[in-house]
Amino acid sequence: MNNSLLQHLPRHGAVIALGMFLYASPSHTQAAGWDFGDDYERRCMADAYLLKPGNSLPQNQLNCTANDVEITNVVPVGISECTPGQIVSFDADVTIRTNAKERYDTTFYLPLTPESPQVVQGGAENCSLILPKPGDSGADQDVNIDGDECGDIIKTNTGDQYVLVNERINMLCVDNDEDGRADFSYCAAWDNIERSNCTVDDSNFSSGQIPNTKSKCNCDTFNIDLFIRPNPPAINKQVVSATSVSEPGGKFDYTLSFTNPSTASSLFVTSLIDEVSVVPVSSAPADYSVNLLLPPVSTPTQSDPDGVYLVANTCHTQPTEVVPSATFSCAFSVYVKDIDLDNTTKTEVYRDVVNVGLADKNNEPVGDGSTCPTWLSSGDGSNCSGPIDVTITNVMPSVNLLKEGDVAAVTEPGGPVTYTVTITNTSSYFDSPVSIDSLSDNLFDISSGTGTCTTGATLNAGEQVVCTYTTNLIGNFGDAAIVNEASITISDNEGDTASSSNTHAVAILDVPSSISLTKLATPNSVPETGDDPSVVRAIDYTFTITVNSSGVDTVTFSSLLDDKFGELVDECLVGGSTKLSEYVADPGEMLSCVISRDLQGSAGDSHVNIANVKGVDADGQMVMAVATETVNFTDVMPTLELAFAPRIVVVLQIKNTSIENVKLSGLTLFSQNVLEDDVVDDGFTFRNVGGTYNEVFYPACELNKDIEYAGSGNDTYLCAFVVDFEAGLDDVTAVNFNANAGDAVVVSVKDDQDNTVSGNVSVQLVTQE
Repeated sequence: MNNSLLQHLPRHGAVIALGMFLYASPSHTQAAGWDFGDDYERRCMADAYLLKPGNSLPQNQLNCTANDVEITNVVPVGISECTPGQIVSFDADVTIRTNAKERYDTTFYLPLTPESPQVVQGGAENCSLILPKPGDSGADQDVNIDGDECGDIIKTNTGDQYVLVNERINMLCVDNDEDGRADFSYCAAWDNIERSNCTVDDSNFSSGQIPNTKSKCNCDTFNIDLFIRPNPPAINKQVVSATSVSEPGGKFDYTLSFTNPSTASSLFVTSLIDEVSVVPVSSAPADYSVNLLLPPVSTPTQSDPDGVYLVANTCHTQPTEVVPSATFSCAFSVYVKDIDLDNTTKTEVYRDVVNVGLADKNNEPVGDGSTCPTWLSSGDGSNCSGPIDVTITNVMPSVNLLKEGDVAAVTEPGGPVTYTVTITNTSSYFDSPVSIDSLSDNLFDISSGTGTCTTGATLNAGEQVVCTYTTNLIGNFGDAAIVNEASITISDNEGDTASSSNTHAVAILDVPSSISLTKLATPNSVPETGDDPSVVRAIDYTFTITVNSSGVDTVTFSSLLDDKFGELVDECLVGGSTKLSEYVADPGEMLSCVISRDLQGSAGDSHVNIANVKGVDADGQMVMAVATETVNFTDVMPTLELAFAPRIVVVLQIKNTSIENVKLSGLTLFSQNVLEDDVVDDGFTFRNVGGTYNEVFYPACELNKDIEYAGSGNDTYLCAFVVDFEAGLDDVTAVNFNANAGDAVVVSVKDDQDNTVSGNVSVQLVTQE
């Protein structure tokens, strides 16, 4: 078909379908009529009539009551059928007849639309022409009487008609009488006056003759031997079952029907294909093609591959000839099997279209594929139903973990416990094998379990693995039982996860589990802060988060929760500037931040805190890591200052220079307890009775007297005892009280932990009596 023909057709208002069939003979030799090539469109007869100055048509058409010239027969050459509503071009032997003695410039207008050439169409080129050349047929009746460019006709003794052989016909394919043959419609015009006035003018599409008057024309319609190709039917396909099943798939039931729209011609089913593709459909051809002209097969088993199976069918039992106005109907079922669904949507959508191949009695295709979607391989003879979507939905995997211990209790100080963990893959076959993504015990490291009971192992459906681990539990009798939980997480072929856990209790000390060292305190050991509330120890906590390098997704963080410090996600500044909640980490990246806190505690205390960091990866999966750190407080020895005034009334001043409260625990003189007994020595006696010094009375020194921490205002204790010299000494020997020895006068204090410290005073008192 010539491309210029397609370019002209839309001007006639014709419906042009892709792949339409326009038939013509393989070659064309013009024997008589004028050949206008691709520009066969001309004004119709009434419009050409109005081109002549002075002509008018008040009724908008010619009345055409004359019958001087007519076409009596058209025999197509090299073509057998045409498509209704389309322009068809072909060669034919055309018989022209005159009912008058002679007529001049015979011109025949063929409609290219349903409108008759005798009706005014506003100047549109809606007709083609048969315009005989003068005398070119060689027949006696084909003559040139008036000497112009258009053919004349005359009755002779050999007859009143002649045949234009292989005349090119351009006409609209219609079958208004529905007899299965094309209707040949035309209007004839001529001149009944002998004059040289007819020309062939390609420039204004006004070639040939127009009627001399409004009635000097003849219009007629008759059937020609050109079979009318049946119109393609509408293909009706419906799903009569549920449109969604869970994996591994299921059966979908359909009905299919179409009615032959022709009342005269049969349609023949040449192919019947159910085309199925996974949505989104990328390109042709379809992913699966099921031939509905074949008998069904068995429902797929567990070992059969994924695909679409025809499991029920009545279509192949139906006659392939669909007689006029008859309906072709059947039912079929397909089983869609899919054990590996889309990892993102967790579903698979299958788009289903039936493609019916049709032909007419001449085995020419009926339908042009225009009803078929672009993702199907279709063409001439293809007729498609509307698409129907069915869905395979996801089933989550499952796993069972059983944890058992060989004992339920141990006596202090503890003992070994052997744990047995049994893992069973309870997922169906279509989600198996599953991968063991994590296996953990909240108190013990079991990452190196025996056999396949380790991370990364796979389990087939129903498969079971067992691992054991032994640990030594230590505790005091009567302590709360230690309950530990083993957990497993597995994933299937769609990336869905399932978890299971089980606990076991042993009646021993509850020992906190150790957690990964991703949180570091600097320093992690500090002196105690004692009883002074203003004393604190500054600690820098470094949080380090590492993203698994084997992953492919970035990670964002929503929480950094410390059980002691609260939510830190916005205080944690990665690189010193970016909030952790706003940071996007790449796989394999290590990021850290430092958060400082002031701590207080007594000797022997430990400050333990646990942090959880939570976030999601780019796929929306939750991620979490745990870290713990301990800061220990060490003991600080108490300190004091001791002053001794060697007078008759001895005032003892004890000053606590340490950071915690102490008690007076001892006052000895030459290893004798002054606080409880009088101390008698050569020439003098010490008595703990208090005394007045410089007009101030000082009480006796008191055992267990509280002396508060340094700087408290109550950190100095004053007491007094009396030195009595013996009277009546008659010699002149000097009284020489020499307390220079380290153990002569000793004062002792102790703190709350019973730590004791002593001080001594070197004093020498000499008297000369």
